[in-house]
Order: sequence, then structure tokens, then C-alpha cells
Amino acid sequence: MTKKMLRRFRVFVILCLFVFILLGARLAQLQILGHEHYLNRAEINRTRILTLTAPRGEILDRQGVVLAANKPGFTVSVMDLPRDEFDRIIGELTRILEMEEEEIRRLIWEQRYRRYIPVRLKTDVSQEVVAELTERRTELPGVILQVQPIRIYPEENLAAHILGRTGLIQTEQLLKWQGQGFDYGINDIVGRHGGIEEVWEPYLRGQDGAQLVEVNNLSQTTRVEASVDPIPGSNLYLTLDAQTQRDLEMAMRGVMEELNAKDPKIGLRGAAVALDPQTGAILAMVSLPDYDLNTFNARDVYNALKEDPNRPLLNRAIRGGYPVGSTYKIVTALAGLEEGIITPTTRIHSPGVIPVPGVPAGAPFSTKRNYDARIGHGSINVSRALQVSSNTFFYQVGYRVGSGRLRDWGMKFGMGGVTGLRDVLGERAGSLNAERSAGAVMDASIGQRHEITPLQLANMIAIAANGGIHYRPYLVEKVVDVEGGVIYQAEPEVIYDMEPAPRNIRVVQEGLESVMAAGGTAGRFRNFPYPVTFAGKTGTAETGTKVPPHSVTVTYAPAEDPEIALAVLIERTGISSVAAVPITWDFYMSYFGRHFEEEGEEGGPGEGEEEAAEGV
Repeated sequence: MTKKMLRRFRVFVILCLFVFILLGARLAQLQILGHEHYLNRAEINRTRILTLTAPRGEILDRQGVVLAANKPGFTVSVMDLPRDEFDRIIGELTRILEMEEEEIRRLIWEQRYRRYIPVRLKTDVSQEVVAELTERRTELPGVILQVQPIRIYPEENLAAHILGRTGLIQTEQLLKWQGQGFDYGINDIVGRHGGIEEVWEPYLRGQDGAQLVEVNNLSQTTRVEASVDPIPGSNLYLTLDAQTQRDLEMAMRGVMEELNAKDPKIGLRGAAVALDPQTGAILAMVSLPDYDLNTFNARDVYNALKEDPNRPLLNRAIRGGYPVGSTYKIVTALAGLEEGIITPTTRIHSPGVIPVPGVPAGAPFSTKRNYDARIGHGSINVSRALQVSSNTFFYQVGYRVGSGRLRDWGMKFGMGGVTGLRDVLGERAGSLNAERSAGAVMDASIGQRHEITPLQLANMIAIAANGGIHYRPYLVEKVVDVEGGVIYQAEPEVIYDMEPAPRNIRVVQEGLESVMAAGGTAGRFRNFPYPVTFAGKTGTAETGTKVPPHSVTVTYAPAEDPEIALAVLIERTGISSVAAVPITWDFYMSYFGRHFEEEGEEGGPGEGEEEAAEGV
């Protein structure tokens, strides 16, 4: 071997030794110094913690009828998506799940700091989606199918606006619940859209469980190492009666669809609320049009609801602001009596047309009239004025009461502000006409130029029925935990007691009873086939536009011992006898018919009479 070759051999040996020393040092670092670190990483790569979603508590009516429940369904999540196949897998999921690619990427990005927790993409997927993902599981590493409880609504449309819906938690909700000390994550399904589901979320949500699972290189579970079972949420029992709610919806749909068949321009818009006047418990609350809670979350369904000109997403019962026409005369009547403007026996001449004080004769808006200006009612007292709904009587009384005091009495009846309902969000305060001109005060006295919700209207007639007490309306009767213990029980709450003179409130009540008797604007109720006495007031609410007025009624029954107070408002259908009165009749036929049929008494449709021409 030459010297040159020997030198090369020595260099080669030295290099080999150096490389082996480096490799040995690195191996020692990995095996000895970094043993704990890399052991933990290996365990993390082998095991995952999967959340076991707790079933939400059920929502039931006062009789135990289930309005919101759960069913097992499949949820698609992703975890540990391989970087070199990330874009391909996202593209496949975009097609399979029918989601926007940007939405999938956003969900993954929001959970970028929690890499080893599944990112939920879509819940309650179809069997077709499940089948395709199962068949292609080796082609879609990191895509996970889990069985989780899915919210369902067995009664579909029933009480849709009250119940609300569930969906993936929004950022503002996450911050709200975390700020209140609740442990929520960005993958959680929560109540949304302001209904019972959202307001009572802390009670309805359960306590999630967890599984420690071993996964393979496709992030598929191969073995469960440990498990903690979830604890279901508490059940809510509402004040609603499902059958009463159904009867009211059916009565409204029947009459409204018949009217819409004659004139499609009318649409199907209206609301009704039934209260227990002795407690404030809401027995039924309907807003039409509505929607099926089970299909709401489908993108095409939701978009169609948003674009519908009839605005089915609007809860008209608490969000609609309306003039309420002659139903407001209840307020004016009691205000006049309590303020000493009139007595129960005071008689006022009520012609078909009267002048507006301070406006020159012949000038625009210089007169006010009855609904039919040809009809005058002569010299009448307040009870008779309510029965025949004389505009000119209440114009004169309201003008004498004055703008400020008339508005104050409206607020005592729960209008011009929220009624106090807490169980759903978004109640509109509305407003009362505060203008001081003579014409404006006269309009206000018969229910014009106000913005009043149907819930406020129901609350008003409930106050008249119970003698002057404003109870806080409520929807949740009690909450029962998973072990059957009652952890919340509602109690009637008095917000305001106006304490009117017994004689005055009784005169108003007698006038309301006469409205439903022969000669009243809802005189057809004298032929009601079951032994029930009614009290109430009809109304035709002018909108100030060229479209027809709203049709309104408020009633309570039985008149001598009220158990239910009802307000019905149907948009743009004309006088009350066209829509609101027939709906009220049909509802009470079902409501009281059930009771008397159980008692063995017979009844049938009564012959109605032509109602007296009512005031606006």
C-alpha cells in the first residue's frame, strides 16, 4: 500500500469514527436525555381523548308531552389530517358534506391550538354520507365518524318560535358562557336564536363524558382504554299545553288559509297568545307563518325562510308592533272611570261624527267618526259604549283624560314597555302614542298610532279579567334533574297591581261581557253551544296605508271565573269579524269542547248572528 493510499484510508477511518460518534451522541440524546419527552410524544400519537356529548335535557309541555328530545345520529369530525393530503381531503369533504371549503378550513383553523381534539364539521349526516365515508375510510385518513345525540322536535312546527333551535356555538356565545363560569368549547352544540333552548341552556346542557382511545395511523379508534359516561341535562316542563297550542294554531291556519285562497295577497301573517290570567302562565303562543324545527338548519331551507316576504323567522307574538284598534278602549274606559272623567252612569251623546277640538270646521282632519259614520248611538254610558264599540264616545272620554294620563294608564296595563317575559329573548317594548294634539289623543283613545305586541295585548285582557293585576308572563313551569329532583319551580310574580275601584273594574268587565252577548260586536258568542260565558273586545286596527286593517280580538272565559285570556291579531284582513272572531270561536270550540265532552255534555256549532258594526 502506498503512502498516498494509506493516508486516504486513515482519513476515511477518521471520518467514519466521527460519523459514528455523532450518531452515538444523537442516539444517546434520544434514548437517555430525551426519553420522557419522546415517550410522551409517542403516547400522544397513539392515544386520543374523545368527547362523549351529553344528551340535552328534554323540553316538555305541562302534561308531559315531549316537544324537544334527542336521537342518536352521526357526526363527522376531522383530527390529525396528514399535511401532504390536507388539501385533497378538504376538497373531498366539501363535496361529501355539501359544505363550503372556506367554512371547513375556518373550523379547523379555529381549533389549531387543540390539534389532538376532533374538529366537528357536521352533525346528523345522512346514511348516504355515512356509507361513503365508511367505504373510503382508508382514503380519508383523519376523518372520524362518531355517534352523538342529535336534537329532534317530535311536534315539528309546534311552538317553533318559543323553543328556538340548537347549533354550533358562536363566538359571542362562547365568550358569554365562559364569562359566566361555564366550560364551553368551540365544538359545542348549544341553544341559539333566543328561544327556550338558548335562555335555559345551562339547565338543558348535560355534563360531557370522555373516552381515552387508541388510534391507528388513520386516526381510527382501535381500542377504548378508559371511559367516563356523560350525564344528561335537566328536563324543562313548560306552562304551554301542547293540545291548546295545537288548537290555536289549527284555528288560525284554517281561517287564514281560507282567506288567502280568496285573496293570495293577504298572506298568512298573524299571532295569538293565551294566558292564565290568575298567574301569568302562557298556555299557548303562536306566530304564523312558522317553520319545521327539524329542517331549519338545512342551508337551502334556512335561506328560503330568510328570503320569504312573509318573514316566518319573526316571532310576531313578542316582536310584532301593531295598532290594536278598539281593543284599546278597555284602557280608555278604565282611565276615564278612575280619573273621575266619567262615572258608571255617565251618559255621553255619541253621534256618527264629532268635531276635533281646536281644528276649524272644513279643514282637513277636522272631524272624527264611527266606523260607519252613518251610525250614531245616542246618549250612552261606558258599558254600552264598549258593547257597540262607539268611537265617538271614547274620542270624547280620551280627549278629556288627556295624552299624559291616557298613556300612563296604557303603561299600567303593561303596554309601552316589555311585559317582563324572561324565558325567550327579543321581546319588543313597543310604544304608546304620546302626541298631544287633539286629533292624536283621540286616535290614541281608540287604539291607533300605538305599537303594541300580541303578548302585551293578551296581558292587557288578562289584567282586565283578574281585576287589575299585571303578572309576569312566563313559559317555564319547572326544571327536573336527571334523578327526578325539582331544581326550579316557577311561582306567579306580581309586577304591578293598579288596584282600581271595584265598582269601576266591574263596570268595564260587564261591558266586555255585553260585547259577546246579543247586540255586541262579537254577539255570535251568545250561541256558543257549551255553557260558557265570555267577555272580550273586538278591534279593527287601521294601518294608515292603503292595505286592509288588522283584525283583532281579546277575550277571556269563563267570564265569572276566568281561566284563560286570549288575544288574536291577524294582519291586513279587515274588520274583526272577518278573521279574528272566527279564529277565536274555532279555538274556544276545541278548548272547551274537550272539557265538556270529557264531562259527557253535548254541544255543536251554534248559529252565529251578524255582528254589530264595530268601531275602528
